[in-house]
Formats: sequence, C-alpha cells, structure tokens
Amino acid sequence: MKKKAIIIVVIAAVLIILAVAGGIYMIPGLLANKKYENVQLLSCRSSYGGDMNGSYRSIELRKISDTEAELIVEEQEAVWTRKETRKYPVNIAELDHVKQMVLEKHLPAAEKRPMSEFFAYDAGSSSFSCWFENGESFSISSNQELKKNETEGVREVVAYLRSLASGEAVVEVEPHEIRISTNEGYTLMFQMNECQATDDLIAWIETLDDAQVEILDYSSNEKIFYPDVELDVSDCPLAESGEAGTLAYYAPWGDVVIFYDSFSPATGLYELGKIDDLYETTREAIADMEPGEYWIGIGK
Repeated sequence: MKKKAIIIVVIAAVLIILAVAGGIYMIPGLLANKKYENVQLLSCRSSYGGDMNGSYRSIELRKISDTEAELIVEEQEAVWTRKETRKYPVNIAELDHVKQMVLEKHLPAAEKRPMSEFFAYDAGSSSFSCWFENGESFSISSNQELKKNETEGVREVVAYLRSLASGEAVVEVEPHEIRISTNEGYTLMFQMNECQATDDLIAWIETLDDAQVEILDYSSNEKIFYPDVELDVSDCPLAESGEAGTLAYYAPWGDVVIFYDSFSPATGLYELGKIDDLYETTREAIADMEPGEYWIGIGK
C-alpha cells in the first residue's frame, strides 16, 4: 500500500509540474492576446527570396482605410525580370481574423527584430512580420529558434493569406529597363515606357549574339544607333519633354536617339524611356562616347 501511495504521489507531482509548465507556456500567448485585444492589425507580411536566380515572392494583407483592406502579392522570377504586383480587394474584417490567428498561435508578439536579421527559415517564408496601430510590430525569421507550434502557426497564417488571393486583381508590372555601358565604366539605365515600340526594341536587343550595338555621334546633344527593325510607334508618346537623358526613336529615319542635353520636340520623334535623375557626370560620360560598339542589355 505504501508503495502504491508513493507512486500516486509521484504521478500527482508530475501532473502538477506539467500543468504549471503548460500554464507558464501559455502566459506569453495570454499576455499577447491581452496586449493586442483592442488594437487593430495594420499589416501582416510574409516574404520569400533566395534562390540562385534571385527570385522573390511576398504576400501582404494591409489596411488602406477604415473600411477597406487589400491583399498585395509580389512575384519576381529573377533579378533580371520584371516584378509583377497583384492587388486584391479584401474585406476589412480579415485583418481581425488574421490577428486572432496570429495571437492564438502564440507567436512572439512583443519581439522586435531589425530587418538586417531576416533570413529564410523552414516555414515557407524568409520573414514573417506584423504591424499594429499602436506602433508595435514583431517579426520572426530563421535565426530564431522557433517552437514547433510557432512554425506551424506561420504556415497556417501564410496559407490563409494565399487563400485570399482570388477574384479579379489590379496587376502592376515594373517597367523594362535598357542598359548601355560607356567607355568610362558608367552604365546608362533607361526606365522604359510601356508601348509596342519598347517591346520591339527589346525583342531586337535579345537577338544580338554579342550584345553589342554601334553608337554614332549626331549633332551636339545626341548619340544614335540603328536597330535592324522598324519600331511600331502606334501607342508610343511623343518626345516632348526636351529633357536630357531621354531615349527616343525618330521614326522617319529609324534611329534610336540618346539625348545627353536638352532638345526640341520634332514630328516623328517618340519617347521610349529616360534616365531617372541624370547626374552631370553621367551626362558627360554620354557626351564623351566615341563612335563605336557598346554593350547593350535588358534590366528589369
């Protein structure tokens, strides 16, 4: 009887310890719920990136007004491709639902991490972050030792966010970028307009085996080159800004023009793109380009 009593006492003690431990484990979650029960979630974001090509994916649920929310999905196949953004209208109540999912999974809601510490971890995401209207935020990433329930909690929330990406979306695509190297080590980066002429020019550049184009001097404010194809300017804007750094197409002669100084609009002159924030050193580098072959390529 005495032995049985000891066994019962030991079992009872173990159960008490487990109960206390469980209570302690629950405290962070309970505190988090209390801390955020009257605070609205402003944004919840999951991102992933890091293969050899530099692919990138992110999904974010964001409040945009007191009555509206949106789900933003960003994808980029590689560093040299254009990033696509899809925006879906979402019921504002989804923010509260996601907040409850986050808190119920006992994620480290009071923890703040600098962005420099975000790395990929085994939860299908490089980083997982939330921001609240009281200024609080938290993030979790691979350099943190996540408990099993936290890892599963992240996966569940991210899966729910992905499920909201349905119906019609507003699609935005980053503009193409054409790059030309100069003799002095500068790379000219032209942000291209969305028009058929741009697509035609890019398609022609992609056919160049050696990625070289012959650039010539012309006048006192421009360099020119001749693509082997005629560009379709039917939906291309006229080059009317007169700004240095403009890449244009002069349809009557079929040449592409790099303006390194101001210019006057002309009939048949269409704007393909331009260099944002043209610095004087870059302008001078264009002016100093001697006639010859130069590398040309496509950015995003």
